[in-house]
Amino acid sequence: MNKSIFKQQNDELLLKCLLAQRGEYSLAKKAAAFKSLVTFLFAIISVLSSWLNIDWLTAVSFLLAVLLLITSKYIDLFINKHKKHAAAVQQYFDVILYSGILGNNISEWGHLLTRSNIADAVSEVDKSAFDEIVNWYSDYSSLSAEQQVFHCQRENVRWDKILRHEYKIFQIIFLIAISIVLLIVFLLINPTLIKFICVISWFVPIADYCFTNYINANGDIKRLSELEKSCEVVERKFIGSNLEKLNVELVSLQHKIQESRENSFLIPDWFYKYRQFTHQKKEDQIANEVQKMSKI
Repeated sequence: MNKSIFKQQNDELLLKCLLAQRGEYSLAKKAAAFKSLVTFLFAIISVLSSWLNIDWLTAVSFLLAVLLLITSKYIDLFINKHKKHAAAVQQYFDVILYSGILGNNISEWGHLLTRSNIADAVSEVDKSAFDEIVNWYSDYSSLSAEQQVFHCQRENVRWDKILRHEYKIFQIIFLIAISIVLLIVFLLINPTLIKFICVISWFVPIADYCFTNYINANGDIKRLSELEKSCEVVERKFIGSNLEKLNVELVSLQHKIQESRENSFLIPDWFYKYRQFTHQKKEDQIANEVQKMSKI
């Protein structure tokens, strides 16, 4: 009987790795949320200070502008640092899992975090949260080792692409809803040119925030679409290719997945959790269909 990724993925160390990378991503997301909050506050206080002509509010607005200018660069560095470390921990999880079932050496998968790095990363993980991340990959146990690895990789790509597509749509809906609310508010407050300018001033940073998220998510989708094309090329090679060549293809594909993780836009945790059950259910259904078709 083939070794099973579905069973081996629930090893204690591997589950700790998943929780550790989730924690790293969450830190990066909180930093990004803080940066957005400061930007919104700056926009709101700037509008109020110009509208109400209050000296102390103008001073606060100026201080916020300086704070944003100084901290923005460091926040971006913090975000990128934790995002890349999270991707490296997730790469360690995948490689240990995949190399174990394929029977190859982990050195064939390229640069990985050291055991000391991983020990440090998982040292403060709360094991009581294991229930949240068990059965990370869907069950492809009836397939060969190479096919199991490939379909887990494809699951990663497909999941990420769908999630970003949904978040892109959410940004459009959110922006439309905000536009309608602001329009109603404007019409109810005895509209004048000055008040119109104020409403627009409030709307601009929100629109910029949504538009930036839309652009970033769309860029990720394009990159993941290219990754899907690479997956299709690899899948076709399962017919008539020797295992050594297939392993090289799987390693190459894994490097592309890690690179995508390092450069991808961070989707908020609340949105991920909101869509998690639906996505996992779909992935389990896909896994069932793939295994059925493999018997034909």
